[in-house]
This record gives sequence, structure tokens and C-alpha cells, in this order.
Amino acid sequence: MDEKLESAGTATSTRRNAILKYSVICPICGASSFQYNLNTRMFWNNAQDVDLQPRDYQCMKGLENYHPPLYYMWHCPQCHFTASYRYFSEPLKDVHIRPDVIQQKIRETTQSSEAFRTVVAVLGEGIDNLNPDYCQAIKLHLLGIHYYELIETLLKQNFIILARYYLRLAWLYRDMKDRPAILEQTAPKLFLMTEALKKAWPELPDGEEPALRKAIKNYALTLEDSLAMKSAVDEVNVIQLMARIHYKLAEYRKAQVLLMDSVDRAVRARMTIDQQLKTPPRESEQKLTAEESGELISKSRKLESLIGDAQVLLDQIRDKTYNEQMQQAKGIIAGMPGKPLEEVREALTKARIDAKLISQLVPEPQKKKSMFGFLR
Repeated sequence: MDEKLESAGTATSTRRNAILKYSVICPICGASSFQYNLNTRMFWNNAQDVDLQPRDYQCMKGLENYHPPLYYMWHCPQCHFTASYRYFSEPLKDVHIRPDVIQQKIRETTQSSEAFRTVVAVLGEGIDNLNPDYCQAIKLHLLGIHYYELIETLLKQNFIILARYYLRLAWLYRDMKDRPAILEQTAPKLFLMTEALKKAWPELPDGEEPALRKAIKNYALTLEDSLAMKSAVDEVNVIQLMARIHYKLAEYRKAQVLLMDSVDRAVRARMTIDQQLKTPPRESEQKLTAEESGELISKSRKLESLIGDAQVLLDQIRDKTYNEQMQQAKGIIAGMPGKPLEEVREALTKARIDAKLISQLVPEPQKKKSMFGFLR
């Protein structure tokens, strides 16, 4: 960032209110530290990418040098434990495992694994919690992933947190590519970092695409996690997010399959909810309370909205694939001047051009009808 702040209290009134300062205790080593976040009332986004990345951030005057995604991760300066500000204080919330088991696992791994120590040392070096930049934000996302993947060896659940970390990491890489000056300044640092970690972390996601693919993998594991998937709304949300990531990767067929699956699940879930709301309870059953009915109605409306979102995406995929296939088919036809129509049709079929589009561009010749055809 252009301007360094010695502490939140030394900033101007507007900037002081924009940066929120927290005193927190590290859940792993017990050290106390100050962590920072931005006041969401002073920053907002006007658009979203297809995989739900917030785009076109706006802010109050005087805050242009601050970017909310850079403050997502919190980092302990003592032991380098890193996690989202949402989970830092309670990284094991909603999971059935004692904190001391995780603490012991991290201590043992730190002592026994040179690769683990190397990753923590490289990524944890030079962290300034108050003044993050893109390089630091990427390092902290990687460090958060590194720690949580170790925790996952014990949990075998809550993969949704890892999926979110990977997705946000991909967003940072993408965001950086859209800012040429920042990319030019940051890319050499990231190159040196990844080179230093090649041996210790061979599968380190060093760009947008590998991070997106890791996100898909962990969202798929999330669907098998009964603790994370508490309702049909949760399932449909995750499936559609996987579809959106495939869409961003231009893997339209995979996105299409997932979207149709999400619609099918949402429709069936809505039918079940409608039946629950309309069917009178038996004598042995209690009548739904107003709160329970309201919750079911809310879920039904969310599912209806998700069905609409899926239909919009399916229409976009249909249009996009049609236009792309049209250009591909025209290129094939242009490269076969004077060839028999049947040979051209065969080439288009081998290229997996849609049959309807082939018929439109290279229609089959009409067979002449015999004047005695009625006798056949």
C-alpha cells in the first residue's frame, strides 16, 4: 500500500474508523496479538464474477488504498498459525475434536517435518498485519491452507473451509492479473517464494487455475460431510458454486451437468417442503409451529431463487457453446473447399459439433421423389 500506518490510532478520523483493531489470543500457542479488518460499512462491491468473486469495489473518499480481500486472513506473529478472521479464534467450532489434540498435532509436525517448518518459515516471514499487500495476502492464504490441510488429516470433515480458502486464493491471483502495476511489482516476489517452496510443497497452487481446481475438489468432499451439509439449500449452494467454478474454467459441459443436478435436487426438496406445509399432521404428530413453518417457507424461497440462478447460467452456457461451436464449424468448413458435403459433415461430427448445427450449416441433400413413389 502507498501509505503505512504505525497504528490504527494514528490514522485520520475517516481512516481510523475504517480499520477495525482486535486483540486476540492465538488458539494454538496462546500468544496475544493485534489483528485488523476493514469496516464493511465503508467498502462495498457493485458486481460479482460468475464464481461469486466480488468485483468493482467502491469505498468512501480517502480509503482508495485499502482493499478488503487483503485483510481476510489473520496471522499469529508468534507461531505463524493463520486462519480466516471468521475462524481464527475458534478454528474447531462445530467439529467434535478437542483443541489440545490439534495443538499437539501441530507441535509434533513442526518438530518432525522439515518441509512443514520450511513452508511456515518462508510464508510467515515479514508479515505486517496492519499493512497487507497482495504478496502478503497470497502468502497468508497459502499459510492458512497449509495449516488447515494438516488439521484435516485429523478431522476428515469441514472441507468447506479449505474450499473457501482455495477459492479466495484464486480470486487474489485473478485480481492481481487485472492490476498490471501490482502484478509487475508482486510477480517477482511470488516467483522467488514458489521457487523456495518447490521441494517442501510440490503441489503449492501457484496460480488461479490450480487454486480453482483445489477449490472444486474440496467442495466435492464437502458434499459428503453431513456436518457441513445441514439442508438441501446447503447442498444446492455448494453444487452450484462448483458449477460456477467449472464455468469460469470454460468447462461448460461439467458446469451444465452440475447445474442440472442442482435444479433436480432443489425441485425435489421444494416438493417435500410443500408437502410438509400442506399435509395436516396425524394425531400422534405435533402441528408445525409458526417458527417452523416460517423456516420451511424461507428454505422453499431460497431453493426457488437457486433454481432461477441455475436456469440463467444454463441459458448462458447454451448461448456460449452455440456461438463457439458455430465459429469452430465455420473454420472447419472454410478449410475444406470443394470437398463432398458428406465428408464435411463427417469432419464436423468428429469435431463433436452439435448435430442440429451441422444440419443447419451443411444440410443433407434432399432425395428426389419418384413419380411412382406411391407404389412403394
